[in-house]
Amino acid sequence: MKPFACLMILGLFFNTTIAQKFLDINKRSKVNNPNVDFSLQSLKSAEEKYYLEEEQAKTLKDAQWQFLEKWNYIFNVNGFETSQEKYVRDIESSPWSKDSDYQYTYDANNNILVYEYSYSYTQSKEIFTYNDNDQTLTKEVQNYNNGWIPQTKVVFTYLNNDLLSKSFYNWDSNSWLINYITNCTVDAEGRVIEELTLDQDLNYDGQIDYHDHKKITYSYSDGKLIETETWMKSDNTTWFLHSKDEQIFNDDNLFIGLKSYKYDEALGDVELRWDETWEYDVNNNPTVYVYRFLEEDDTWYRSKMELEYDLSASASNYILPKNIDFDLTFNNKVIRSRNYNYDNNVWNEYRVTDLYYTGEVPTLIRPSDIASLKIKQNGKSLSFEWDIIESDYLLEVINVCGKHVFRQVVSNQETIQLNNIVSGIYIYRLSNGSKSKVGKLAL
Repeated sequence: MKPFACLMILGLFFNTTIAQKFLDINKRSKVNNPNVDFSLQSLKSAEEKYYLEEEQAKTLKDAQWQFLEKWNYIFNVNGFETSQEKYVRDIESSPWSKDSDYQYTYDANNNILVYEYSYSYTQSKEIFTYNDNDQTLTKEVQNYNNGWIPQTKVVFTYLNNDLLSKSFYNWDSNSWLINYITNCTVDAEGRVIEELTLDQDLNYDGQIDYHDHKKITYSYSDGKLIETETWMKSDNTTWFLHSKDEQIFNDDNLFIGLKSYKYDEALGDVELRWDETWEYDVNNNPTVYVYRFLEEDDTWYRSKMELEYDLSASASNYILPKNIDFDLTFNNKVIRSRNYNYDNNVWNEYRVTDLYYTGEVPTLIRPSDIASLKIKQNGKSLSFEWDIIESDYLLEVINVCGKHVFRQVVSNQETIQLNNIVSGIYIYRLSNGSKSKVGKLAL
């Protein structure tokens, strides 16, 4: 998920040595997004946390906001995301359709074992294997086509818990063929400061020769990655700077900017192609401005993302989905993001994303995506009716403290009694895995 489409925050917390080193190295190698510490380092009271349950995004069409996308999330008792589903719909019509599905499987120590994802027409998975004896971690990618077929794999090799190399393989019908190797140099603190990629060729004697063609250097300051440079060889002898990323922090160690440069052949040097600025309010909550160059249009494009918060709630009480590509810090609970583009000296809002959490009552009733579903109430009696053939729905009734007081599967034309529930205001939710409807009940 994109950082400007939604807010993916929580990182993976691996417990084994190799798994933890794999996470650390991958965090350092992701330079397109800020690497800022997030406060959720302990899940001792997971049952007291509020988990992001659903996001709904709206887009502006004909001066009316139309619901366009939504995401559903499920976490396990340890606070690790186990499922993420994305639904989309054509704004010209109402039906929702599943666009993508992500499933995560962990071992007893919360190390990720399988990451499976499917899109409209493709299905893939990543399988992780940890070997502390050999100090290796293997990530294998498989695609599904009438069965799971291996595609690529990467073997991470460590020496004294420092990353030594990454070996990349391709699957060739019935065996793995090595494609290239990246050797890593680390500093005294175990941080990678250089990656040197070696390609392989067969010489005239049938022996394998390796030659370097790419290297990446990392620079740090006060424990944070501040610069990444990618170098390439133009004629197998001369290195030239291909791209560069600069991450900028203020005196309070808050991330305030990212500048990305890319090599311009006509210029013979790197040129700015992405300029990102983070501005913070008095509560240190950010607004993000992006100025990026669109090569296909040969022009600059401006956008921004504003975040709205519940200032009465600390972010440490709320669990959002993980994304190992980047980490962000929010001091208050994020409840909405607004996206804008810039045209004719005016900021035009084009997208709004609302975030809903478990254990709380939404301030607004979420719009129904089951247009035909009708609920009739007579005191504490509820009846259900829908016009098209559907599966049964799970009815959940939740009190103002976020506690479930009633759960039952209901069928079309069924009537149920809620006589055992104390009178008051409640939230109901009807769901069948792919659709949901939420509203208020006064019993």
